[in-house]
Amino acid sequence: DIVSSTDLLFLAPGNETDPQDVNMVGSTGGPLLLYTYDNSANSWSSITLETEINWSPYFDMVVAVSARHTDNHTIVALSKGDTSNPTTWTLKVYDVTNGTTFAVKTDVYTAQATRAGIGMLVHLNGNIYVAYVTTGASPNLGQYYKKSTDGGTPWGAEIKLDEGDSGAELVWIACGSGLDGCRLYGIWDDGAILRLLGNYGTSVEIPTGLLT
Repeated sequence: DIVSSTDLLFLAPGNETDPQDVNMVGSTGGPLLLYTYDNSANSWSSITLETEINWSPYFDMVVAVSARHTDNHTIVALSKGDTSNPTTWTLKVYDVTNGTTFAVKTDVYTAQATRAGIGMLVHLNGNIYVAYVTTGASPNLGQYYKKSTDGGTPWGAEIKLDEGDSGAELVWIACGSGLDGCRLYGIWDDGAILRLLGNYGTSVEIPTGLLT
């Protein structure tokens, strides 16, 4: 066994040089770990991405993982903070090349008052979209996203996904594609009314030409 049944995990395919390898991001309640299966050697190894993730019981709320198909890297996002001090939350991003090499990218935000609940999408063109939930006084309460066209260095302006204030705790983003291109759409869990909400008006149109 590589990990115990109580560990929380995300899987991502391949690495830069061998698409048959597998990356697995997980936590046993302390550090954020990268496990890598080397298909050629038929073996597993692990390294530490972050020494402490905090809020480990809610791993699926504070960690997001996606493959970047332009280079077979694994992109990992982590919302890290101290629940006893709500102004310490930082959204970190890691660019994993293989089982031994990764780079820490520019923080999406640093030392802000924010709840957990992050989502990430890496588009086919390599652009990274990270969505997150914020807390605080109106009008800053709600769901936002930032975009990077350069691998996480730097990030663009903060853009609001919802038009009003809500009590959301979770947010997801997805990219639906069609003949006319692709549209980035945010969906969030509004705990105040127990519904999943979205907003077409604040979704992002990505032209067909960027899909290739």
